[in-house]
Amino acid sequence: MRTGSPLQGNQLRCLWYATLLAEMHHFAPSANVLATDARDVIFQADPVAALQAAAAAHCSNRRSLVLLSDCKCSARNDDYFKTWGTRCLPPPVLDAIGDDPPANGGVVFGTVGALRTLYAKTVVLAATPMDADQYTIAPCKGNGCKYPPLAEPRCMAGGREQHLLTGAAYALAALYPRDVCQLPNAVDEQVAAFNLGVNNNVSMLRCNEHLKRIETSDGRSIALIHQFDRRSKIKACLRRWMKDV
Repeated sequence: MRTGSPLQGNQLRCLWYATLLAEMHHFAPSANVLATDARDVIFQADPVAALQAAAAAHCSNRRSLVLLSDCKCSARNDDYFKTWGTRCLPPPVLDAIGDDPPANGGVVFGTVGALRTLYAKTVVLAATPMDADQYTIAPCKGNGCKYPPLAEPRCMAGGREQHLLTGAAYALAALYPRDVCQLPNAVDEQVAAFNLGVNNNVSMLRCNEHLKRIETSDGRSIALIHQFDRRSKIKACLRRWMKDV
């Protein structure tokens, strides 16, 4: 998707979120907001209560912004993050991320003001060229050829946003360490939310046919499941129990 804006694809939703949250902040500044992907997220219990409880147990701060790690891996070693994040995020942001995991953009919870700040920062990272190395000029070939114009910043290419949201989250955590909490993507540590994406081990999960839910091997229900559609066994179970999955 392309518009008059330099942003593309999923980056546009960050701009939409930031705009909508600005309106919400005007009318309900103390509200809490849960932002999730609609297509590949399943709720098995009250997600707000579960996230609040998990944050209270794992984070010794005010928890204005609660995110879920995408995987139990280093962002710098994640193939998707290496493709985009290390090319376009500025060195201070990469230093702030270090060897910690990328953030999951499909599950974000917090106060309306904190979420507004997160998405606004994400948009800034997407639209701002960081340095000249982001631009490429194709070789000029043939008689009378002309060099093409500079390419768009690589952060915009492909229209993806996870690396940008990760950069924004860690930048805010460095600035406001008491306000930002990132939960581990590990059901042995918390069952408020779990991302089933390709970087994660789902062998500890099982389908409970009697209760019709996805749960841990020791019988605990996971309140919020993201990217269930990437795991055929899990998706098949959900399809047996639910409509429109």
